[in-house]
Amino acid sequence: MNRRGEVIDYVTRKYGADKVSMIATFGTMGAKASIRDVGRVLGMTYSEVDRVAKMVPTALEMTLERALKENKDFDQLRKTDPAIDRLITLSMKLEGITRHSSIHAAGIVISQDPLSHHVPLMRGANGETVTQFTKDDVEKVGLVKFDFLGLTTLTLIDDAVRRIRMHTPSFDIDRISLDDRDTYRFLCTGKTLGIFQLESRGMTDLLVKLAPEQFEDIIALLALYRPGPINSGMVDDFIKRKKNPKEIVYEHPDIAPILKETYGVIVYQEQVMQIANVLAGFSLGDADLLRRAMGKKKPEEMEKMKDMFVSGATNRGIPTEKAVHIFDLMAYFAGYGFNKSHSAAYALISYQTAFLKAHYAVEFWAALLTNALDDTEKIGTFLAGARELDIRVLSPDINQSLFDFTVLPGRTIRFGLGAVKNVGKQAVEAILELRDADGPFASFPDFLKRIAGKKVNRRVVEALIKAGAFDSLGILRSEATDNLDRLLEWVAGRKKPKKSTMAKLFREFDAPAEEAPPWTPREEWDEKTLLKEEREALGFYLSRHPLTPYADWLLQLDCPTLSDLDEMTENVTVSVFGIVSAVKEIKTKKGDRMAQVQLMDFGKSVEVVLFPDIFGKNEANVVIQNPLHITGVLERNDFGTKIRATRISSLEQLSEVLYRMMTIRLLSDGLKDSDLLDLKTILKEYPGSIPSLLELEEVVAPKGVHLIPTRINIAPKEALIVRLKERFGPNCVTLHKEIDPALSGYLVREKRKNGSKAG
Repeated sequence: MNRRGEVIDYVTRKYGADKVSMIATFGTMGAKASIRDVGRVLGMTYSEVDRVAKMVPTALEMTLERALKENKDFDQLRKTDPAIDRLITLSMKLEGITRHSSIHAAGIVISQDPLSHHVPLMRGANGETVTQFTKDDVEKVGLVKFDFLGLTTLTLIDDAVRRIRMHTPSFDIDRISLDDRDTYRFLCTGKTLGIFQLESRGMTDLLVKLAPEQFEDIIALLALYRPGPINSGMVDDFIKRKKNPKEIVYEHPDIAPILKETYGVIVYQEQVMQIANVLAGFSLGDADLLRRAMGKKKPEEMEKMKDMFVSGATNRGIPTEKAVHIFDLMAYFAGYGFNKSHSAAYALISYQTAFLKAHYAVEFWAALLTNALDDTEKIGTFLAGARELDIRVLSPDINQSLFDFTVLPGRTIRFGLGAVKNVGKQAVEAILELRDADGPFASFPDFLKRIAGKKVNRRVVEALIKAGAFDSLGILRSEATDNLDRLLEWVAGRKKPKKSTMAKLFREFDAPAEEAPPWTPREEWDEKTLLKEEREALGFYLSRHPLTPYADWLLQLDCPTLSDLDEMTENVTVSVFGIVSAVKEIKTKKGDRMAQVQLMDFGKSVEVVLFPDIFGKNEANVVIQNPLHITGVLERNDFGTKIRATRISSLEQLSEVLYRMMTIRLLSDGLKDSDLLDLKTILKEYPGSIPSLLELEEVVAPKGVHLIPTRINIAPKEALIVRLKERFGPNCVTLHKEIDPALSGYLVREKRKNGSKAG
């Protein structure tokens, strides 16, 4: 991707600037977009317009007319509200018209004579030549469109290879074995973050089911992972045949060599062409026309091709009925067929990234992080992935970090200065230049002295402090922040000595001692503040994530990650677990208080909307850095994904839902009455609905363990567990998701006898 411009410059020089052009695309007003644009012009509030836009179903080729027919509430709203009727009427008039022009992501047109002879041209935003025709119209006037696709994954691979060659100069990504067992074993685990085309939840599930064992399986996987093949049952049929060769059936022996690699399933367009060539004697040119007709489902052309195929097949001794059946089978699969050459090219890149992750994980991950320098959301996701791979990512360091992420010994990566927010490329280049010229920075004041007058301003220094870039110089982040202004004044006020040969000769004798930099020691910020400031500088948590202490909850709750929400359909109910990173309180038109909350997990964050009733009940728990379990409806709009909360549970509330029983394990040996009295006192301080039991272990003969109900129902709060562990030892408490069957009858009787109160 980063060298695509060079290729375009090359063809421009080769064929002439007047014969090479970008291709225009035109964005049109869709159903939802027209409502939003018209509502903005009419001066309606965002919430009003958003409510109407959300009533338009999300579907391909959706129109407002169709939406009114499909959504009765939408139609009723239009009939009963004159303002909404006006909004929709005006939107319908604008729907479908051209809204703006832009440049095609990959298309380039190259002509043998000046383009102005064929198409009208215009200038793009950066001065590039652009056709005023779209790609289809460019082809209609006889010009050839080329796709110069810039792929960021190729940049990623190149970057990873460069790092590998620092210790293995002979490494060549184009010479790796395509039969590497470790790579296929790695793919079968489903840990595909960072692997080209295989990262999505659906693709990962399919990958694990398919369990690829050879390169051809990856080619087929990429071709099959599309709505058509999945909904038609092709994918399930493919997997079934791969795992059980007895399921493989060939309609004719001559087809077997063609369909062997796809287990008898027609997956590729090229296979349709080969079958037509082998069974019916089609030339490859005619076979390509057949492929095109089948793909576009043109009935007249299909009928002609069918007659040709059946005639050719019967001439080769195939019964007419069999020939017709094979043609119909081809026509069915051709509708879902994929171009194998395209799938193979992508499969190679998928395999190469998988090979790098399996064998050179640290170099690959450093390249992955570097390629996401400008995308804090992605970096946060990749940092979570690094933890899974047991790769340490160290904070940026003013004396060690480069612009990019760098590889260190021992599965370690050093954070790049270029990924710190508000620290631009020019500032980093100035810092690295000073470091290379005069050596490492000796202290924080030394850094400020040396960068004075360079392209490193106060905002940059503050960001580096918060990110931890000066920690290795032995200063606290709070100290550096508090002393920064006085140090900058000290640097600005220092007198520079006059240049003189004599002064230079005798400076060690008569040069006055430099005034010591001002410095007031202070205590370091508490952990909550440290993490908050670090996240502000980086966009995510690096040294420690505030969700780490609650990682066990993620496993116990078995919630989808926030990244998984991208794969889910709109309007489904989801339950997620994360930590509050931001709270914005707003008021409704009626004056009621509601909130917009940012919930984050290890890899991503999502906005959660709390309407007044939910916010009122849960306000005490909606606090920054508080872990919450949220159930709500998944919604999407022009600004991304959000959850409309219907239920919120804090850890304490959740524990009462998740756990059914708590046991306290004590040894009988040395147990005193005072111990039991203390236990009773502590338990009674945390009343709730969960039964608690004493698990008494005898250490002398006859040895055994006895479960004894305490008849005290508790709330399994963290504070209770801490108190019990402090009093009776670190391993004394166990929370259970199910009640012990041996005690279930007893506990039911106790509950009937005493109600929900403690006995």
